[in-house]
Amino acid sequence: MRKNKTLLIILMASLLFFVAVELHRTADATIRSSVEKPIYAIGDKDFSVALSKGKGVIKLGPMFWGLYPGGIAFKTPAAALADMKKKEMNGEKLAVYRLSGNYELDVNQEGELHHIDKSLMFIEKLEYKQV
Repeated sequence: MRKNKTLLIILMASLLFFVAVELHRTADATIRSSVEKPIYAIGDKDFSVALSKGKGVIKLGPMFWGLYPGGIAFKTPAAALADMKKKEMNGEKLAVYRLSGNYELDVNQEGELHHIDKSLMFIEKLEYKQV
Protein backbone atom coordinates (compact mmCIF):
# COMPACT_ATOMS: atom_id res chain seq x y z
CA MET A 1 0.00 0.00 0.00
CA ARG A 2 2.77 2.43 0.95
CA LYS A 3 4.68 1.53 -2.21
CA ASN A 4 1.64 2.42 -4.35
CA LYS A 5 1.27 5.76 -2.58
CA THR A 6 4.94 6.61 -3.18
CA LEU A 7 4.63 5.62 -6.83
CA LEU A 8 1.51 7.78 -7.20
CA ILE A 9 3.30 10.79 -5.65
CA ILE A 10 6.26 10.35 -8.00
CA LEU A 11 3.92 10.02 -10.99
CA MET A 12 1.95 13.17 -10.03
CA ALA A 13 5.15 15.17 -9.40
CA SER A 14 6.51 14.11 -12.80
CA LEU A 15 3.26 15.09 -14.51
CA LEU A 16 3.25 18.50 -12.83
CA PHE A 17 6.88 19.02 -13.85
CA PHE A 18 6.14 18.23 -17.52
CA VAL A 19 3.06 20.49 -17.52
CA ALA A 20 5.12 23.33 -16.02
CA VAL A 21 7.87 22.86 -18.63
CA GLU A 22 5.28 22.84 -21.45
CA LEU A 23 3.56 25.99 -20.14
CA HIS A 24 6.91 27.77 -19.81
CA ARG A 25 7.88 26.76 -23.34
CA THR A 26 4.67 28.08 -24.87
CA ALA A 27 4.65 31.29 -22.79
CA ASP A 28 7.40 32.74 -24.99
CA ALA A 29 5.27 34.66 -27.47
CA THR A 30 6.41 35.62 -30.97
CA ILE A 31 6.16 39.32 -31.76
CA ARG A 32 6.77 40.21 -35.39
CA SER A 33 8.06 43.70 -36.17
CA SER A 34 6.65 43.65 -39.69
CA VAL A 35 3.24 42.11 -40.40
CA GLU A 36 1.86 42.01 -43.94
CA LYS A 37 -1.14 39.79 -43.20
CA PRO A 38 -2.47 40.22 -39.65
CA ILE A 39 -3.98 37.45 -37.58
CA TYR A 40 -7.22 38.00 -35.70
CA ALA A 41 -8.55 36.05 -32.73
CA ILE A 42 -11.46 36.07 -30.31
CA GLY A 43 -10.71 36.90 -26.68
CA ASP A 44 -12.25 38.19 -23.49
CA LYS A 45 -13.23 41.88 -23.65
CA ASP A 46 -11.34 42.43 -20.39
CA PHE A 47 -8.05 41.70 -22.18
CA SER A 48 -8.23 45.27 -23.49
CA VAL A 49 -7.98 46.59 -19.92
CA ALA A 50 -4.77 44.62 -19.37
CA LEU A 51 -3.40 45.80 -22.72
CA SER A 52 -4.14 49.44 -21.86
CA LYS A 53 -2.11 48.97 -18.66
CA GLY A 54 0.85 47.65 -20.65
CA LYS A 55 0.38 44.04 -19.55
CA GLY A 56 0.98 41.21 -21.99
CA VAL A 57 -1.82 38.82 -22.87
CA ILE A 58 -0.85 35.65 -24.72
CA LYS A 59 -2.82 33.48 -27.15
CA LEU A 60 -1.24 30.06 -26.70
CA GLY A 61 0.16 28.05 -29.56
CA PRO A 62 0.29 24.24 -29.72
CA MET A 63 0.75 22.49 -26.38
CA PHE A 64 0.85 19.11 -24.73
CA TRP A 65 2.36 17.20 -27.60
CA GLY A 66 -0.44 17.98 -30.04
CA LEU A 67 -3.40 17.59 -27.68
CA TYR A 68 -4.05 21.36 -27.93
CA PRO A 69 -3.50 22.53 -31.53
CA GLY A 70 -3.13 26.25 -30.71
CA GLY A 71 -5.58 29.14 -30.61
CA ILE A 72 -8.05 29.57 -33.45
CA ALA A 73 -6.94 32.17 -36.01
CA PHE A 74 -8.90 34.25 -38.48
CA LYS A 75 -7.74 36.04 -41.63
CA THR A 76 -10.14 38.94 -41.19
CA PRO A 77 -12.10 40.55 -38.36
CA ALA A 78 -15.29 39.76 -40.32
CA ALA A 79 -14.42 36.04 -40.28
CA ALA A 80 -13.95 36.16 -36.49
CA LEU A 81 -17.26 37.94 -36.03
CA ALA A 82 -19.02 35.44 -38.30
CA ASP A 83 -17.60 32.57 -36.22
CA MET A 84 -18.80 34.23 -33.01
CA LYS A 85 -22.28 34.59 -34.48
CA LYS A 86 -22.33 31.04 -35.88
CA LYS A 87 -21.33 29.59 -32.50
CA GLU A 88 -23.69 31.96 -30.66
CA MET A 89 -20.84 33.28 -28.51
CA ASN A 90 -21.56 36.07 -26.04
CA GLY A 91 -20.65 39.30 -27.84
CA GLU A 92 -21.02 41.21 -24.57
CA LYS A 93 -18.07 39.34 -23.05
CA LEU A 94 -15.93 38.62 -26.11
CA ALA A 95 -14.15 40.79 -28.66
CA VAL A 96 -11.96 40.46 -31.75
CA TYR A 97 -8.27 41.26 -31.37
CA ARG A 98 -5.29 41.59 -33.68
CA LEU A 99 -2.41 39.29 -32.72
CA SER A 100 1.35 39.84 -32.98
CA GLY A 101 1.89 37.39 -35.84
CA ASN A 102 1.65 37.17 -39.60
CA TYR A 103 -1.10 34.92 -41.00
CA GLU A 104 1.10 33.43 -43.73
CA LEU A 105 3.93 32.61 -41.31
CA ASP A 106 2.23 31.75 -38.04
CA VAL A 107 -0.97 29.86 -38.87
CA ASN A 108 -1.48 26.15 -39.52
CA GLN A 109 -4.10 26.05 -42.28
CA GLU A 110 -4.82 22.32 -42.25
CA GLY A 111 -8.41 21.34 -41.65
CA GLU A 112 -11.54 23.46 -41.28
CA LEU A 113 -10.26 25.58 -38.40
CA HIS A 114 -6.99 27.45 -38.67
CA HIS A 115 -4.76 27.48 -35.59
CA ILE A 116 -1.76 29.59 -34.64
CA ASP A 117 1.37 27.46 -34.68
CA LYS A 118 3.18 29.43 -31.98
CA SER A 119 2.16 31.58 -29.02
CA LEU A 120 1.36 35.18 -29.96
CA MET A 121 0.52 38.37 -28.08
CA PHE A 122 -2.81 40.15 -28.20
CA ILE A 123 -1.98 43.58 -29.66
CA GLU A 124 -5.22 45.55 -29.85
CA LYS A 125 -8.95 45.15 -29.50
CA LEU A 126 -10.80 46.06 -32.68
CA GLU A 127 -13.69 48.48 -32.61
CA TYR A 128 -16.78 47.31 -34.50
CA LYS A 129 -20.53 47.21 -34.24
CA GLN A 130 -22.01 44.00 -32.94
CA VAL A 131 -23.66 42.04 -35.77
